[in-house]
Amino acid sequence: MGLIPLEWYWGSRDLCKTNFKDMEVLSIQGLMVKEVSDVRLNLIQSPSGRELHIRATGFNKSEGWSKPVLELRDYDFPPVDGIYDFDFMARAPKNLIAEKLEKLLATYIWTDFPENLRGVRVHAGENSILKML
Repeated sequence: MGLIPLEWYWGSRDLCKTNFKDMEVLSIQGLMVKEVSDVRLNLIQSPSGRELHIRATGFNKSEGWSKPVLELRDYDFPPVDGIYDFDFMARAPKNLIAEKLEKLLATYIWTDFPENLRGVRVHAGENSILKML
């Protein structure tokens, strides 16, 4: 079969295999969503404490993507500016389908977030959006 064009793997953390027979292996890994279009923050006081609900909407150029998630980046030390970064990831389809925009939605509920939190930046393959509290 042929190689999958690299533009299908924009922002991929593990760009190791790119042919169709390896697609199933790639579909288990999270790949970055192509574009983030909206980020919303909602600070909630619950009986168990404060929660920050982060909701991101984005798009990919093919159908079949599943399990969109926001992954908080690992930090050895808290960011000095108080802005925490998230990667907008999703599971790739087993077979790439012709180009058609697919909307994806991911939500992250952050309990016990750091006191220095001032904002959230959500990264996609082609852009990022910063939202301040």
